[in-house]
Amino acid sequence: MATKGISSSSKKVTIAKTADDPRTPAAERALPFTPPSLKELQKLANRMQRKKTGWDMLKVLDGVVENGQRVALAWHMTCLGILDTWSWHNLWSELAEDTGTVTGVDLAAFLARVTNPQLGGIVPGWSDTLDRMVMPVYARDPQPLDAAWPSFPEPVREGFKTVLVRFGRLGRDALSSELPHLLARQYRACELEHAMSHGDDPVRYLVWDVVGGQPAQIDLRERVAFRAFIEKLCDFDAFVDAFRNDTGDPEFDALFAMRRS
Repeated sequence: MATKGISSSSKKVTIAKTADDPRTPAAERALPFTPPSLKELQKLANRMQRKKTGWDMLKVLDGVVENGQRVALAWHMTCLGILDTWSWHNLWSELAEDTGTVTGVDLAAFLARVTNPQLGGIVPGWSDTLDRMVMPVYARDPQPLDAAWPSFPEPVREGFKTVLVRFGRLGRDALSSELPHLLARQYRACELEHAMSHGDDPVRYLVWDVVGGQPAQIDLRERVAFRAFIEKLCDFDAFVDAFRNDTGDPEFDALFAMRRS
């Protein structure tokens, strides 16, 4: 794909956007390295596509940039349209580890192309990995995402609403009326998975929330944090009733009482 307006001779990369250009419409991006030429980036992308895991994909970039810059380069290639990482779920976890060079415009373009949000986590229709990716970027550059989210594909749009609710940009009434039931079933499934993985060990169960206006990981095994997290998304009593009725588990009070205050 021919790409105009990209300079590889300096660390600031300018990307020209035309009306029919599907690439991320980012005007400028500061990078911690001088990127390879577009021809070399395309060769790297072709090699990465043949790998099975996100780790192996990033290993292709060894020697091209320093080890700590591989994710930033993968994001740069994504923003240029060279890598279609929005469909590569096996790379998302690695991409979420470093979003420091990602702008709101970049992330909006990424989410607009995601058709399967690769569910998994406590928030229905969303994933913990997308939370790790989205929450820090939204905190520092919300305007492009605020403008773009209504046009996201439906599963992504509904999940992204929970980000807006946690940041206080939307009220929880903007979420589905079925959310208490969806959240109860998802929470129960996550509890069971967590128990099978860790047994009775006091392992923290971390999710993303907004604390003091900034995204932060909280431990759902802490009673206060757990209740605050649920109440941001739906009525707590409705959640408890849904948990009892939908999961067939009447022991919610006992589970909740066992949490640390």
